[in-house]
Amino acid sequence: MSTVSPLWPLGSSTPRARTTLAAFAFVLGACAVACGSPEEEGDVSAGASAQTATTTWFSLAPKQADNPWDECRRTGGSLGGTDRETPPEAGEGALVRSCLGERGATLGTIVFLTPTGPVGRCLSMSCPRGDTLVVEATTIEAGEKLRGLGFTPLEQRGYAKAVCDDREIPVTSAFEQQFGAQRATDWASDEAIDVTGAGIAYAPTRDDASCGYRAVFTVAADASATALEARGYEPLKRAPY
Repeated sequence: MSTVSPLWPLGSSTPRARTTLAAFAFVLGACAVACGSPEEEGDVSAGASAQTATTTWFSLAPKQADNPWDECRRTGGSLGGTDRETPPEAGEGALVRSCLGERGATLGTIVFLTPTGPVGRCLSMSCPRGDTLVVEATTIEAGEKLRGLGFTPLEQRGYAKAVCDDREIPVTSAFEQQFGAQRATDWASDEAIDVTGAGIAYAPTRDDASCGYRAVFTVAADASATALEARGYEPLKRAPY
C-alpha cells in the first residue's frame, strides 16, 4: 500500500527538503519584518492609548475680566453651572468645564484655589483676582489647547484627597463645594499645616458611588507635604507633556 509523504517531512535530510524548508523560513521572516506580528501591533496600540490617557495639571491666574471662559458667558454658550440647573459642580467650575470643553480641552478635575496669604488689591479688569484655577488635562490634545489659552503646567506641589465621607472636610454637593475653600483653609490651620492655597475640586465620576469632590492644597515646604501625606493626601501628577 502506498503512502503519501508530508510536503515538508520533519527530520528530512534530503537536499530538496532542506532547500524547501529554507525557502519557507525566508518567506516567514520577510513577512514578520514587513507586516509586524499581531503582538507587536497590540503593543503599539497600547502604548498610544497610554500616551493619550496621560494626565497632567495646569494652572491659570484668573483676571477680573476677559478670562477664556468668560466668552461663553457673554455669547450665551453652555452655562452648566447657572442657577437654572442643579449641577454637581459649583457655578464657575461648571462654566470652565463646559466652555473649554467646547474649545477641545477635555478636563478632569477642576478647582479654584484660594490663597492663604495676603493678596494685593487691584480692581482693573486686567488685574489678577487673587485665586488660582487648577485643571487636569486628560489628553495631550487638551493640554495643548490649554497652553494656547494661557495655562501653564502647575509648578507648585499639590495634594488631594476625596472628601465625600471625610470627617474633617465633608463635601457632598455643589453648595458645600462653593464654600469649602474656607473650611479647608481652617482645617489646615487647625492642623498647623502651612499651605499656600486651598479649595474643593470636582471631577466627573463613572458611577454615582464614586466621590467626585476632593480637597486640594498647594504647599511650598517639605514638612507640609509630609503632613498632608500622613493624613491620606496624594500628590498631584505634574509631569509636563
